[in-house]
Amino acid sequence: MKGFTLIELLVVVLIIGILSAIALPQYELVVEKSRASEAMVNAKAIQDACQRHEQEFPEDTCNQQSKIADVQLKGGSWNDTGTCFTTKKFAYNMSSSGSLEVSRMDTPSCTDTSGQLYSITFGLSSGADRVTGTDCDDDFDQVCKLFTDL
Repeated sequence: MKGFTLIELLVVVLIIGILSAIALPQYELVVEKSRASEAMVNAKAIQDACQRHEQEFPEDTCNQQSKIADVQLKGGSWNDTGTCFTTKKFAYNMSSSGSLEVSRMDTPSCTDTSGQLYSITFGLSSGADRVTGTDCDDDFDQVCKLFTDL
């Protein structure tokens, strides 16, 4: 008779289970880093557009979508006032003080930050960049380190 024994099948299933237990946490980290990279690209596009606007109009603070009309961001939408762009996982909030806050949330919203996982603040004009977050100590430590190293 040809075929596999029950022991051989159990060994194969056990090996696959061990490999998946090792690979799954790494996969989640890679996905989160990918999301963070997407956020950085969008934030950099907004930041560059604001710098171009402020070079052309030095007296005007860049705090609305209408002032950075040349930026084409994909995968989200602007709110009614044009101060916040939201995607599936991020909210990009342009403040009146001239800073850009990028927040990673489970349910992105410009007003409700209760589901905030981490937040990156960029000084659009000259402010220092900083990273804060509720989960930076545990799950998102490596992602937060990625932001602080940039």
